Amino acid sequence: MGSTEGRRSSEGVTLSDQLPVSRSIPPWTPPPTPPYGTPLVGQPADAGRRRTALIAGGLVAVLAAVGGGAVYLSRRPAAPVPGEASISAAAGVIPLAGTRAVAGAGGAGAGAATSGGAAAAASAGSLNVDPGSTSGAVNGSLAPGTPVAGGAVPGTAPLAAAPRSVVIASDLPQQGASRAVSLETNRALALYLQTIGHKVGPYTVSLRTYDDSTASSGAWDDATCLANARRHLAHPDEVAIIGPYNSGCAKIEVPVLNSAPSGAAPLMISHANSNPGLTVAWDAGEPAKYYPSGARNYARVVPTDDHQATAAALYAARTLKVRRCAVLDDTMTYGQGLAKAFIAQAKRSKITVLEHDPWDPKATSYRSLFLKLKAEKVDCLYLGGVADSNGAQLIKDKVAVLGSNAVVPVLAGDGFSGYPQIDALPAAAGMYVTFPGVDAATVLKRSAAARAFAAAYAKKYGKIRSAYTYYALAALQVVLAALKGSNGTAAGIRVKVLSGAGVSLGAKQNVLGSALAINPATGDVRSAEISVLRIQGGRESVLTRLIAP
Repeated sequence: MGSTEGRRSSEGVTLSDQLPVSRSIPPWTPPPTPPYGTPLVGQPADAGRRRTALIAGGLVAVLAAVGGGAVYLSRRPAAPVPGEASISAAAGVIPLAGTRAVAGAGGAGAGAATSGGAAAAASAGSLNVDPGSTSGAVNGSLAPGTPVAGGAVPGTAPLAAAPRSVVIASDLPQQGASRAVSLETNRALALYLQTIGHKVGPYTVSLRTYDDSTASSGAWDDATCLANARRHLAHPDEVAIIGPYNSGCAKIEVPVLNSAPSGAAPLMISHANSNPGLTVAWDAGEPAKYYPSGARNYARVVPTDDHQATAAALYAARTLKVRRCAVLDDTMTYGQGLAKAFIAQAKRSKITVLEHDPWDPKATSYRSLFLKLKAEKVDCLYLGGVADSNGAQLIKDKVAVLGSNAVVPVLAGDGFSGYPQIDALPAAAGMYVTFPGVDAATVLKRSAAARAFAAAYAKKYGKIRSAYTYYALAALQVVLAALKGSNGTAAGIRVKVLSGAGVSLGAKQNVLGSALAINPATGDVRSAEISVLRIQGGRESVLTRLIAP
């Protein structure tokens, strides 16, 4: 198997389901009595009295953990900071620092509200927030994520010194076609932290969410990604960032984070980025241009596009027996990377690539494009891009001009996987998609931990649809493993993952149910498992799984 260094053999992918087993932290198991929906404060079992106070207008909610050592405050500010939300040590609590604890009648909370569309209700000592609001924004002019030490609520004993509290952020597109996947991911991350009591070793862990998309584009946005990177650096309590979902956004954020002074760059670990250039030589100047400090601060838990597109081309040649393919890309980093890798392997596999054209995500029709391809007598079409790029219309027009996917099969990368609107599209029936990893059904079959978590999630939100949600949990597990053995700083976590032996999670020690090891030299996973799926009957079914060397 070996390291995924962005290099391919002549055939690139070999059939196998075996992954290396390596050492890890103890496995995650759900608590004996699942506290899902029960407020947690992430304190020791013998923590003393907890009180919630509410002042008029729902402006401040106070959580006190006597003996546990922290008061978390939540306030509705006058000056919002777009794109941020905090989910903290009580399941769904929003901690804000820099305010005083205030008294409430009898210490019993009754209700509160937050801005940015995230509904909240204070009850039984918590301020519960849905981490997947439309904007993902719970706005705050104060620095979020920091416990207030030494405060006291009148009528209670003085608090002990605050425990060490850290924040893990997520950075995802919460608007447009990716909204459902991002909503599911944020909910899962918050629930996972709840199940472990928000505690890892001596550290109390909170989640802060960021939206890297805009309503106008319905997708990730360059300027928003840049702004998010700066916001991450403005919050020194953030020790790691899960995301982003899109490789193009990562290429904007990683070098900004890498420029943090005094080596304080936080680790950005993606559950979905697959463009090779982030970690290995690919396009001009890559990957060095993303690491101006000379030290790496990026990792991922999924294989790269060179493996994914290679698998698609091999499947097209060996199984579908096609010989005349056209390739389209959506002009974005991810799509262009897929197209490049597919073409390279297609040529090695004796497939003639007749056309390589871009498609305009803003076009209203693609029929003229497909009429040109029809004249070329193509017998397959490869799409390098994402469903957000007007993918549904592209597929409809392809079928209208070139015929169904049984006549001229369409293959695409994971940018078309996990979208309910694509799966339900009649024109998508019979379409093939690759996924850099394994599908959700396979994760559940392999992993008892995943099955237990999925059951807990279903009680609150329904079925987990996207495999990327499980990969986000795996990324979180990598961060928590590094945090447990670190000094609790961003630099400490980054060094744990990207130096020495790195971080390895054995097959029974992570939610994926297969061994996961990060290569500290590149930040890539050491083994690349690729799934080939087919859309049929409104769902995606796995056809085969391939292992790239």
